[in-house]
Amino acid sequence: RDADKVLHLLESAGVRKRSIIVNDVRPELVKTGSMMEAEDITDVLGAELAGVIPDDSAVITLANEGKPVSGTKTPAGEAYDRIVRRLLGESVPIPPLKKKRKGWFRRR
Repeated sequence: RDADKVLHLLESAGVRKRSIIVNDVRPELVKTGSMMEAEDITDVLGAELAGVIPDDSAVITLANEGKPVSGTKTPAGEAYDRIVRRLLGESVPIPPLKKKRKGWFRRR
């Protein structure tokens, strides 16, 4: 809802190229239909997809340590780095999100 409001404000201000970042994506919720897929969100909002940031517990740890997420070898850090590269004009695909594994014996 907030993204929709911001996109309308940008449009009102004359900003033509508008992109969104879908944050805190949880593949297991997308799979069950409890969360929309990034492509569905962009369709609803009518904006280009700049990137997808997966749910990543390392973000909390890094924030508590006062460290940036970008530049780390964490799922969120790598996603932020891809978004920056895209914004700088590089053609970088948005990879599919991997479902978190719950343990060695629970792989499916």
